[in-house]
Amino acid sequence: DVTGCFEAGECDVCVLEEPEHLNWYHSGANWRHRFKLVIGVVHTNYLYYARMYAGAATAAVLKRLNEWMCGAYCDRVIKLSGTIQPLPRAVVCNVHGVRSEFLEIGRRAARSHFPPRRAGAYFLGKVLWAKGHRLLIDYLALQQSLGQPPTHVDVYGGGEDLAEVE
Repeated sequence: DVTGCFEAGECDVCVLEEPEHLNWYHSGANWRHRFKLVIGVVHTNYLYYARMYAGAATAAVLKRLNEWMCGAYCDRVIKLSGTIQPLPRAVVCNVHGVRSEFLEIGRRAARSHFPPRRAGAYFLGKVLWAKGHRLLIDYLALQQSLGQPPTHVDVYGGGEDLAEVE
């Protein structure tokens, strides 16, 4: 139990990364009993992964489990995206800034004399089907089938599924 490593006077604030699954195996004292304020930062939409890869029943169980974990162990929950499921005492706020790897991609692009980006949208990050690219491609196809002008999407980054997504 890592909470035993801190003196009572040192236990003002605790920030838990991904508290919805971090606490599945937590065997020590309740974080909220040990610290004056416990903030959980939720990064990932695990319900999406569960629905896509394990089915609706698994997603329903996971939804409830996530609610219980965050409700039991966090005074406040910060969701990095509004696409993440509703959770007890949650707000949506970008608290992590921009990763240095993303900034480096921009610097390399500027040095390589890419033509200026066209109007439309861009994706910057790891390219994986699990990140929702299938939904984006389906939406873009629907847009065209409705006779709307196509939206150009530039993709910056890499990942196992880059070739298929492009």
